[in-house]
Amino acid sequence: MKKVWELWVVHHSHTDWGYTTHQSRIEEVHLRFIDEAIRLCVGNEDREASLRYRWTCESAWVVREFLRQRPPGMRRKFLDCVSRGDIEVAALPLQPTPLADARTIRAALTILDELRAEGIPVVAALGCDINGLNWPWADALLDAGVAHLCMAMNFVCGGGLPRWSHFHWKAPSGRLLSCWQGTHYNHGAYWGLNHQAYAISEVAQARVKELEKAPFEKLLLQVTNIPPDNMGPHPRYLQGLQEYNRLATEHGWPLMRTSTLAEWTSWLAAHAKESPVYQGDWTDWWAAGVASTPRETAALMDAQRRAALAESNGLDPLRAIEVRKKIFLAAEHTWGASTSVSAPYAMAAQAGLTAKQNLIYEAAYAAHEAVRAAVADKAVVFDPRFESFDPTWRAVAGAQQQKAYRSLAPVVDETTEPPPWGELLGKNFAHLLLEEPVCDGRSAWFERGTFRQPDSAGQWADGSKLKRTPLPDPKVATQQEGSELKVEVSFALDLSAEPRSVYVVFPFARKAEEIRVDVGGTWADPRREQIPGSCENWWTLHHGVFLRFGQAGLLWTPWDAPLTMFDAPCPVPPKPPADASASTLVSWALNTYWFTNFSALSGGDYRFRYRLKYWPSAPSLEAVDAYARANPLPEYPLVASHGMP
Repeated sequence: MKKVWELWVVHHSHTDWGYTTHQSRIEEVHLRFIDEAIRLCVGNEDREASLRYRWTCESAWVVREFLRQRPPGMRRKFLDCVSRGDIEVAALPLQPTPLADARTIRAALTILDELRAEGIPVVAALGCDINGLNWPWADALLDAGVAHLCMAMNFVCGGGLPRWSHFHWKAPSGRLLSCWQGTHYNHGAYWGLNHQAYAISEVAQARVKELEKAPFEKLLLQVTNIPPDNMGPHPRYLQGLQEYNRLATEHGWPLMRTSTLAEWTSWLAAHAKESPVYQGDWTDWWAAGVASTPRETAALMDAQRRAALAESNGLDPLRAIEVRKKIFLAAEHTWGASTSVSAPYAMAAQAGLTAKQNLIYEAAYAAHEAVRAAVADKAVVFDPRFESFDPTWRAVAGAQQQKAYRSLAPVVDETTEPPPWGELLGKNFAHLLLEEPVCDGRSAWFERGTFRQPDSAGQWADGSKLKRTPLPDPKVATQQEGSELKVEVSFALDLSAEPRSVYVVFPFARKAEEIRVDVGGTWADPRREQIPGSCENWWTLHHGVFLRFGQAGLLWTPWDAPLTMFDAPCPVPPKPPADASASTLVSWALNTYWFTNFSALSGGDYRFRYRLKYWPSAPSLEAVDAYARANPLPEYPLVASHGMP
């Protein structure tokens, strides 16, 4: 370990699209933050280089809107600040969830082309709050000319590598993305910067002690205003740094200087060449919350599949990018208001949830319309009643409408041998479990900001805090068609704001010798290809899980519920990922355990669809991927008999 003698401070605002105020206000709030940053940079020419006012725009999406909406004079002032190095733009358009697939990610990153056309350099990405990024981001950032990623996680109910560490993220292509794992995005406040409750003279000594195990003589320290989300530049920011440096000189502490990500990553690249290389998915703990809105999450995943269908049928590329940008905005990590759980029926929570739902359904509608546009010159008829989301009409027109869609998605299947479902599927296949806290409410799942840990048998050592029971009166329908088995489960729940989960459990009769999961355009081995410290407990899947049983292969696709666990329906599986056998796949269909941001409300009718595709001889992963992409849409509704084969 090296003695730290300088802290490079990056000042920014964390973009939470709807967490602190309604989604419709967030954009303008952040545009005003840039206005204020420009004003505070005035006078930098008279300040010493290490104490110039610097500002980092966390979200490229906001900067694009600034350039579109502000008058020419303000645009010029902004670009002047950028050219002087006083203001910089980070590469992530917004803070994402792993619901965004590779095509959606790449479409969102085209925003960087617009910024660079204005002369704005973008060299580093800044991930804040989120606990990871799905693997396609590594190649997408590199292809977008971004060589560095700095992560400033919120470690509440999450995890990651040790703070202040560096590694090279090996992308699916084999290239390396430089990654810095920092501290919380407002860790600077706990040094007394921008925080009126903390006096620098009282807290800095303890913070300096934290640096004893730091790997470099310089470190990145991020700071936002207080509270940390959606707050603008702090007018007394420089005074705080000056006060700290005065005390640092007296006590022998490391000095602070203002910085940008570009400066920090440039220094880091020259001093971190020997850092370890990690390969795989940076699985996000916080993705658990997307199961709080199962219908909307299903609509979002469906929107991406329909966008892909439109693209494969000749959709105009510019329109395709705009559709994907709508999907990306809908997949942003903020699901609702900060009071979404503490006051779920209050106006703020209801308005925030409704706004998020609207973003998702606007994206879904755009994807539906994109399919129409792509096939406008083809002999394909889409009945407007079916496309109106009318469930009663779907029951009548579903088969006819599905035939129209299938004419657009060529079936790639040369399997002629009937699948031995009786030998592959375990007992009680596709059964449903309801999980509820016995006591302690939401804290039965969380303890001191982290997920509780079960013992080796998957039970909670501190007593029966949670109970699992068979879900009352579920309906399970199946349909065999060639080499495919389609499964549809449906159930109803009373409206409730209490925490609960629903698992759909798929046991197999054998253990899989090979496991691959599609994390949004890239297939990863969950036992080997994952960044250390990532969520080992659930994965966010797109085209599903490929399993090899001896010579046979099986693709399991959860159309509507992307969260998936291996071997046991448990928040923290009793076995580490390296030992996963996928003898059971668990679809996490519903989850309202979160204590903020995500929806606390659940109830009504639910439906989830799954597909199993069998190959007697396991195909290559490329063939599995081709099959999944060529058959992107599920049957809806599923006409089937009850009971399993």
